[in-house]
Amino acid sequence: MQSVSKLLRTSRAVRFQSTYTKPRTGVNPAYDEALKRLRQKELKDAQAKSASSAEVSALKKKYFDLAVEAEINDSEVLWNARHGNYDLSKPVYAHLKEQAWRARPLEILMQRLLQMYVLPDLLDPREVGIPPAQLNVALAETLLEPGSVIEPSEARKQPEIELTTFHEDTRLHTLVMVDLDEPHVEQQTFREQFHWVVANLPFSMSQTKTQISEGSELLAYIPPHPARGSPTHRYAFVAFEQPDGGKQRIENIEVSRDLVLREFAKQHHLRPVGLSFFRANWNESVDEVYRDVLKLAPPSYGQMPALRTNYFPSDDEYVSESALKNLRNYQYRAWAVTLFPRWMAAAQGTDMSANKYEFAAPNLITLTGLSFEIFDVFLLLLLMPDLAGPGPWWLYFAFGIGMWLYSTFDNVDGKQARRTGTSSPLGELFDHGCDALELHDCGDLTIIFLTTSTFFLSTWEEYHTGVLYLGYINGPTEVLTFAVFACFASGIWGPWDLAFMDAALFVTVLAAVFGHYGVCCWNVYKACKEQNRSFAATLPQLLQYVAYATSCYVWLTTSVSIFHNNHLVLFLVTSGIVFGRIVSKIILAHLTEMPFPSYTVQMVPLVVGAALSFFGLFSARTELLFLVISFLFVTVAYFHWALVVIERFCEFLGINCLTIAPRKNRKKAE
Repeated sequence: MQSVSKLLRTSRAVRFQSTYTKPRTGVNPAYDEALKRLRQKELKDAQAKSASSAEVSALKKKYFDLAVEAEINDSEVLWNARHGNYDLSKPVYAHLKEQAWRARPLEILMQRLLQMYVLPDLLDPREVGIPPAQLNVALAETLLEPGSVIEPSEARKQPEIELTTFHEDTRLHTLVMVDLDEPHVEQQTFREQFHWVVANLPFSMSQTKTQISEGSELLAYIPPHPARGSPTHRYAFVAFEQPDGGKQRIENIEVSRDLVLREFAKQHHLRPVGLSFFRANWNESVDEVYRDVLKLAPPSYGQMPALRTNYFPSDDEYVSESALKNLRNYQYRAWAVTLFPRWMAAAQGTDMSANKYEFAAPNLITLTGLSFEIFDVFLLLLLMPDLAGPGPWWLYFAFGIGMWLYSTFDNVDGKQARRTGTSSPLGELFDHGCDALELHDCGDLTIIFLTTSTFFLSTWEEYHTGVLYLGYINGPTEVLTFAVFACFASGIWGPWDLAFMDAALFVTVLAAVFGHYGVCCWNVYKACKEQNRSFAATLPQLLQYVAYATSCYVWLTTSVSIFHNNHLVLFLVTSGIVFGRIVSKIILAHLTEMPFPSYTVQMVPLVVGAALSFFGLFSARTELLFLVISFLFVTVAYFHWALVVIERFCEFLGINCLTIAPRKNRKKAE
């Protein structure tokens, strides 16, 4: 009977609820007042509950701080912390461990993540910020340093994960392992590949290790397998805190290996809290992973697209390993005579060849000589920026002394190399490269084109004949000596304004055109004939200098500011560096038996500047800005190229550039 009556009451209640209509407000004042008081009570209850939760959190933090303060100076605690014995169930150890982690390991981790472009290639650094948790990855119980390079076979088994979160409550996390450098053949680039995804892993301050079986493995682990021919692969581990403060579980989601981590994290509202990574390259053990685990034939790639991490060419683009091996065939060959008496030509550098100066490296001597000319350029900028003069009498003596010292040191370096047994292909490249930079220290265009053209043709001739020809009147000796005496004469009697100088220059031009130019072409013709090569095929190689000289001439003759606003020195230095790169590349090609270089990117500013100036597109201000940018570009490009080439030469030949290594440390390239 009781069950029947209960059933009847329930039936009546259901009928009442289905027919009940909520009273409208504004009709019965008593009802409105009661409803108002009920809502106020609900609001107070909610505020009290929120306040109590905030108070609890504040009390927990206060307790944590007091517990740390109470034991922070305990000798046993400090000894344990210093030796890595942390009991993370106690607040003081959690505090000390977090301090130790943030003091050094966190800085190293962030530095390597950024330097090796894991961030931002994988995640936005602004979203990651400073990771609040320490993620450690261990392979076969060996803890990995972030960014370390391992053998792929070391990660054949599933890694062990340790996540120190520095919060007391247990939260759920998702662990993802990603390969950032999987080759994408169709797009000729790289893409991400998921290797492992495990969700719902519980971690807390006292629970830093968790069995994978406690979580939900959404994607089974596959070992690293960098393909043959691909570059170094970066394998990243990211620990995400799951939604709702780590309380919400992730269930029944599909995860494929070709996902993008950013999109995966955004879709499931995951917050990154810990990161780590290692790197790996292909070896034979990788093929076993393809055959046994992936059930695929091991791929093999050719030249993969370069993972460009800077704006400079690679070392191999400057000088390849195969080119360096040709340095074994190097043999310096020169033919030189001089009109000067033998005692005068040999006077330069007699003391430097003494045993007491054996420590001086030949290249250091060359560089020291060039520094005198650089010092003269600074004097020119300060005292005579328009190159018109007149300058103080001592300035001309400074120019003469600078050229004489440069010539002296330039002659000494070869003697020093032979005396100390340090002759090398690097010495010829260094010496002639400095010579090329030195040619633009004069403001007369005719003399500049005369010196650069003869130097270019001599270098072109040496490339094809293998011999450096220096005739009876050559630049390093006779011409420089004549220039030194001319500077001294200017210092004594003042700047020259004589028709004799024009006549001498005219005779020099005729001698170069009908003498030096013809001899160079004739020697190249004979070398081509002996080697059964076409002489006509070598003539287009001269167009590089024609383009250089034409660009300089057009820009200077149509410029609106170079002469009028005293920017000639800046232009000459810029064009001089460009010429130095052109000639140095030819010398490098000669030493390493590479093809003749027909182009250098440093020509671009000269050609563009000449075109803009010719068509009147420059104002005085924009031309100066373009000239400064061109100077910075060619300077950085030249010295980057020079440093890379010097480093590769030194490494291959087993020598130092600016010092003389002990004889027992020197070696020949094998």
